[in-house]
Amino acid sequence: MKTKACILLAGIGLLLQSCYSYDDEGGSRYVELQLTDAFNFENDKNYVVGDTIFLELNFSRYLEEEGFSNLLDVYESTDSEEFSYPLELLKYSALSDNFVFTEIAEQFIFAEKGSVDGLYWVNAKLNDSRDTYESRIGLILAEEGEYRLNTQFLELESKWNFDKISIGIIHQFSDKTEEDFEFIVSE
Repeated sequence: MKTKACILLAGIGLLLQSCYSYDDEGGSRYVELQLTDAFNFENDKNYVVGDTIFLELNFSRYLEEEGFSNLLDVYESTDSEEFSYPLELLKYSALSDNFVFTEIAEQFIFAEKGSVDGLYWVNAKLNDSRDTYESRIGLILAEEGEYRLNTQFLELESKWNFDKISIGIIHQFSDKTEEDFEFIVSE
């Protein structure tokens, strides 16, 4: 009798496990999109301590999705009024002969559009017309050195919502290189 009960319990366990799907927790509710040249940084290449540089990102809420002829409404799909992306400032180090990550104190970064979340995350927010996600971030240059904005892995993420899909947007540049984001700050 014990053997039959164990076999029955094992069978019910296998049946319940086969009904479980990672998709129930949003496992495959992720869409990846591409965006080109939405990030703008007008680089003068040479600055002095105290100057402010501005970084801007604007993109439509309607984006192309590979394999579909209609544009995807990312707001309707995610219910997210903002997309977040990292802001990484690198400073040249003679010791490592390379650009290394540099922390930015909160008094040296501000948002004219969008917001700054913590020290390294920027939120592009849906504008009042509800047709474009926008951010414009000011970075006050507080010390001299050779710098680079890290735009190599610029990816925007929607806010997670259990009832909606999550969208990741990989940003690419059509004609820019890492050197286009390098600049020098002097006294």
